[in-house]
Amino acid sequence: MPELSLEDLDFELPPGRVARHPCPERSDARLLVCERACAQSEASADATVGREPRLARIRDLPSLLARPALWVFNESRVMPARLRATRPSGGQVEVLLASPLSRATGERRWTALVRGMARLRVGERLHLSDTDAVTFIGRDDASPDQGVVELPVDYAGVMRWLEKVGTVPLPPYLERSAEPADAERYQTVYASNPGSVAAPTAGLHFTPEVLNELEAQGHQLAFLTLHVGPGTFKPLGEEGASHTLASERLHREHFFISPRIAAAVSTARSQGMPVVAVGTTSLRALESAWVGSRGAGSLREGPGETALFVKPGYAFKVVDGLLTNFHLPRTSLLALVMAHLGVAATRRAYAFAIEKGLRFYSYGDAMVSLPTGLLREPEASQ
Repeated sequence: MPELSLEDLDFELPPGRVARHPCPERSDARLLVCERACAQSEASADATVGREPRLARIRDLPSLLARPALWVFNESRVMPARLRATRPSGGQVEVLLASPLSRATGERRWTALVRGMARLRVGERLHLSDTDAVTFIGRDDASPDQGVVELPVDYAGVMRWLEKVGTVPLPPYLERSAEPADAERYQTVYASNPGSVAAPTAGLHFTPEVLNELEAQGHQLAFLTLHVGPGTFKPLGEEGASHTLASERLHREHFFISPRIAAAVSTARSQGMPVVAVGTTSLRALESAWVGSRGAGSLREGPGETALFVKPGYAFKVVDGLLTNFHLPRTSLLALVMAHLGVAATRRAYAFAIEKGLRFYSYGDAMVSLPTGLLREPEASQ
C-alpha cells in the first residue's frame, strides 16, 4: 500500500471535546466498539469492517464478548516526575524527568525535558525548596532536545523523594495543573511498577469489578511493564510539514516481560485464544518482544527497549485486538490504530465518535478493535 503522509493523520476536532477531567466513575466511560474483519496484514487504506461501530460503556465490555481472550495490561505506574525549580537568579524552570541513565542502585543522573534549557549553565543548581535541588549537567548527547540532571538521591530512593517534591505530569493539552484527585485518577487501579511520565491511558477505565467479571467469564488477564516516556506527547513532523511516515523515528521506551506473561501468551496462541492489548503501550511491548513469525515464535523474557513504529502495512505477530483511547492528530498512536483497524475504518470510527459526542485524549472515552468472532451479535448485547 502507498506510504501515508502526515496529512493522512489529520482530523478536525470540534472545540470543547478534550476531556480535561475523568468521568466520575472509571467504568462509566463510553466505549466505541469496532469489528476488525480484515486480516492483520490487510489493514490498509481501503480495508472495511463488517458492522457499523456501536456504542457501549466500559462496564459493558464483558457482556459484549462471545468467547474468552487473553487481555494484556501495562502495569507501569506514573511517577510524580514534574519538578518546578528556581534558578539562583530567581527565574523559574520546569523539569520533567524521563528516565535514569542506568538502573544501577547508585545512579543519580536522569534525562529530562527542561523548559528554558537554553538559558541554563552547566553545573547550575535548580532549587526545589530550601533543602532540595537538582543540578543541570548539560544536554543529552543521544537526544539533544533533552537535558541531563543530577538528583540529590540515587535510583533506589528516587520514588520516595519524588513523592515529596514532584507533581503528577499531566499532558499539556489538558491545559491545567494537577489537582489532588489526579494522584489517584491518573493511575490505573493495577499500577505497580513506577517509571512512566504519562499514564497508559486505556487502562484508566478498568475497575476491579470489570476485571473480576472478565475473569469470571473465562478470560485471562496478564500484566507487562512498559514505562511511557515524554516522547508520547510529541506530534510527528513539524507544523505544516508534508512528508511520508517513512522518515519518522520514535523515542525509545523500556519494557519488561515476565516469565508469567510469556507463558500466558504462548498458551493463548497454542489454544487459538485471541490476544487483546489494553493500550498502545501493551501492543508495542508485545510486538517488540516477539521472536519469530506469527505462526511460530515466543515472547523474549526480561528487559528490553523499543522504538517500534507501528503504522499501516505492519504485520501483527501477537496482537489480535486493541482497546485504546482517542488520540491526537499527527501522532504515532493514531498511525498504530490505523495499522490495526485499517485506515478507512479508523477514519470512520473517529468521525462516528465526533458525531456522537465522545470525549478525546487521556481522560476521554475509549474504542476497542476486536476480531470477527470475538464480539457477540449486536442484538445479544442490547
